[in-house]
Formats: sequence, structure tokens, C-alpha cells
Amino acid sequence: MHPEITINMSTRLRPFSFTSEPFDAALHFGEPDWPGTDRLLVRVESVLPVCAPSLLPKGAPLSPRDPLKLPLLRIHTRPHAWQEWFSHMGTSHPDALHVTIYDQYTTINQAAVHGLGVALLPNYLIEQDLATGKLIAAFPDEVEMTGAYYLVWPKTKSDDPSLRSFRHWLSTQAQTEEGLPR
Repeated sequence: MHPEITINMSTRLRPFSFTSEPFDAALHFGEPDWPGTDRLLVRVESVLPVCAPSLLPKGAPLSPRDPLKLPLLRIHTRPHAWQEWFSHMGTSHPDALHVTIYDQYTTINQAAVHGLGVALLPNYLIEQDLATGKLIAAFPDEVEMTGAYYLVWPKTKSDDPSLRSFRHWLSTQAQTEEGLPR
């Protein structure tokens, strides 16, 4: 993290108002349309369908439809992620997919590692599990999703020296893949 600023972290699964919460800034995934704020684009999100090797004993599927044959896992904050992935693949799919929903990336990642289904996860969160063989790609093509990660802050705090310093530091870290915390 930033070498001169203490960061207190708190998670929210739903949008909130900076006027009702004591936050100076927020890391937000979605569209850059948070009213009354300024923003810094941190990164776009590319996802890959992954699962435990035991779910694909003969290797990767040959078709982007093949994940439909397995239990699908998704994160709560991305309600249409699978539909978006299948659409990017040019694959027809049922409008209402049967999925198991998780509210945190750590739990959906562990569910995939333990063979509970195929999870659609951001590439930067699964690098180590792919490298060690805990997870394998259920289909090899990554898809850049709609939305991105932003640092957002109230316009009224734009000139705050600590926040300005943190924004500058984060923007330099976000320029390289290696600089972003995992």
C-alpha cells in the first residue's frame, strides 16, 4: 500500500452515499457514473472461466457452450457476467442461467478450487491458482467485461493533500500489472 498514508478498508456490496458514510474514497467496480464524485480509472476487468482439474478430467472443453454442462458459479455483484461471457463467445444460452451465487471473491475462488463448479473470475485474482494447477481454464478465452475498477471520491475532497497523494501513488501503481496489490 501507500508508504505514507494509513488506509482503513471496509467493504460494501451495495452503493452508498459519501454523505452518509465516513469514507474519503472508494474502490468501485462498475460504470463511471457515481453522482457528485471524481474518479480515476484503475483497471478494466478481464475474466476467465475456471474450475478444479477434477471437473474436466479430459482437459479443456472444445466449445464455449461446454461450461453450460457444469455447475456455474458467479459473484453477487456481477449478476449478468455469465450471459455477457457467453454473448462475447457468440454462444447461445438460456436467459435464466442456474448459478450458485457467492458474495466474496475469496469464497467463489475456493468453491472453484474445491470442485463445486465453474467460476468466472478476473484474471489477476487467479494467476497463482492457475500457475500451481489448483485451477484450470474451463475455456481458454478471456473476455473484457463491461465496467471497470475506479477510485472514486467526493468532489468536495478533491484537494485533500492525503487523497491527492494517494491518487497519484495509485495511478503510478496501476500503470503496471506488477504494481497492483493481489
